[in-house]
Formats: sequence, structure tokens, C-alpha cells
Amino acid sequence: MKRDTVRLCALSVVLLCGCGRQPSQSTLTSTATPLPATPTFAPTPDLCAGVAQWASDASSYNTSVGDACSQRPGQPIEEMKACRQTAVSAWESLTGMSLPPIATTAHDLLRRAMVSMVQSADAYFRIPEVSYYQIFYVDSVDMRREFCIQRDLILTLCGDGPAEILDDVEVRHAIEDIRQRQMLTNDPAAYERWGLEWRRTSDALRARPEAERQDAIALVKSIAGQDAVVVYLYTWQTRESYAVGRTLFEIERTTDTLTMIDEVPRDHPTDPMRVLDLTPRFTGDELEQMARSFVATYAPGVDIGALVLERQHDEGGQYYWFRWNLPGSENRGRFVQIAYTPAGEIAVYRITLAGY
Repeated sequence: MKRDTVRLCALSVVLLCGCGRQPSQSTLTSTATPLPATPTFAPTPDLCAGVAQWASDASSYNTSVGDACSQRPGQPIEEMKACRQTAVSAWESLTGMSLPPIATTAHDLLRRAMVSMVQSADAYFRIPEVSYYQIFYVDSVDMRREFCIQRDLILTLCGDGPAEILDDVEVRHAIEDIRQRQMLTNDPAAYERWGLEWRRTSDALRARPEAERQDAIALVKSIAGQDAVVVYLYTWQTRESYAVGRTLFEIERTTDTLTMIDEVPRDHPTDPMRVLDLTPRFTGDELEQMARSFVATYAPGVDIGALVLERQHDEGGQYYWFRWNLPGSENRGRFVQIAYTPAGEIAVYRITLAGY
């Protein structure tokens, strides 16, 4: 009980001011100066006064922006304008709110998330074909997610939230500890082991609930087959990884869109390799048409006619490669790419264009 009380007090200090303040050296060592008279303090305001109402109101603005700003690929300009206006209105409302002192840091974080969403929209208006706007969008998503974590901690500290929230604090500490150990090691094998442990542990905080992953699973099944057994693997930043056998599917979780198909990484050399059908069934031209159809279905916001096709198949090679590049040297590395086996099985798919 005493340990929990100390931990709660420490957390409340961090949430309120963002850091712990150490006493100065003079405070620790000076004994010559006479102690001043005991000052008279005004009554300390209740740090938690109105916290439940604040959490409810702030969360409603967080949700409204999340609903208005999906930023799906190929989003019409009018939807982006509506997203911007929603973020501006939310920022104005949040700025005018009265809030309990303990919520100051979390509240400012949410306001900053609204600013990033506005910046994302403005960047999209300027250069929609470049993914610069996506950087602001991801920052906003991350800040809004962090706001939810801080909000739940505040509610717990103030007695209006479940005590289980404190378990997340322990998990986040474990994640940070693993990450630091990985960064300090010079052993490549140890680095990989720590990386795998960090990925698995951090997933406990980053993963969406299973119910929220159903659209992503349906997307994978639309490619692998409705009877496919889809296994959730992990979440990295905003990308979720799923496996069907040894085939990896990567999904952008903020939009439930496909970003990659490849082989499931092997954690050990003895892990089985992915086996693909290499039976010759299609010509290169037929596979190109299949590639075009696949991109039109799973990357509908891409105008493939505005891209430059790069096609490759070495004599005796296993795969037929089709890569559509965004023209211009400044856009190097911006493409959508798909590789088929001669049997028409997808070996690799990747997209690095804006919005994906």
C-alpha cells in the first residue's frame, strides 16, 4: 500500500509539470542561513476538481477529429477541408476550456495534436502528391493516442479510473528498459534478440483491440482467400503485420489499407521458408494486366497512368517485376511495385506513395 501511494504521488508530479525537480546543491548543504518564518499559504486548489467532466469533453473533441480526418488514400479535397475545420474548431474549444490543474500537460498535448492535423491539411493543399503531409498526420495520431494514455492515468490518480491502468505504466517502463539495452549492446545477435523482445513487449500497448482489426483481417482474406487463417503478428508504429502461412501482409492501421506483401521474417535460421508456386501459367503481358488490376483494387487513390512503368524479368528468373515510379528525380523512392511468380502468385507488393 505504501509503495502504491509513493508511485501515485510521483506520477501526479510528472503529469502536472512534466518532470521531477531535484533540490539544488545549496539547499542540500547550506546550514548557516537561519530558517525563515513559516510562511502562510493560500489553500491548495483540488488538483482533480472537475477531472471527469474535463476527460469527457476533451475526449469528445479527440473523437470528432479522429472521425473527420481518416486521411484515406485519394481523399477528396473537400473532405480534407472538413478535416481541417474540425481540427481548428476542436483547438478553439479546447483552448477555451477550464480544466483541473493535473490535466494541464495532457490537455496541451491534445491541443498540439489538433495543430498538427491542421498542418497536415495545409501541407496536403500545397503539395498533395508528396507524402510530407502524412508526417504531420502521423504525429497527430501519435499525440492523440498519448493523450488517451495520460487521460486514463489522470482519471486513475483522481479515483475515477480503473487501477489496472497502472499496469500500463509498468509495461511502458519495461519497453523503455529493453530499448535502452538494445541500443547499448555491440553484439549483433544480442541486438536482434533485444529487438524481438522489444517488439513483442511494446505490442501490448500499441496493438488495437481484436474487434478493431476485423477490417484489416477482411482485407487480407480478400487477397489470400476467405478460408485463409489470418494470424495477427505485431504492430510497428502505425503498421500492423499479419501472416497467412509464411506470407506477410502489412496494413496501415489508420486507414486499413495494404502497404506490403512479403515473406514473414524468420526469427531463426531453422524456421521454414516461404514456398511459392513457380509453375508457368501466364505470360508477362497477362501478369502486367493482373498487376494493374491489383493496384486499382488495393490502391484506388493511385493514378497509375501518371506513373512511369519499369518492367523486369530476367531470362530464367523466378519473378516478373512491375514497378510504377512517380516521375521526377525529387520523387526517387516513391513507387508502387508488385512481383508475380509465373503461376500468378504475388511474391512481393510494396507501395511508398503519399497516403499509403
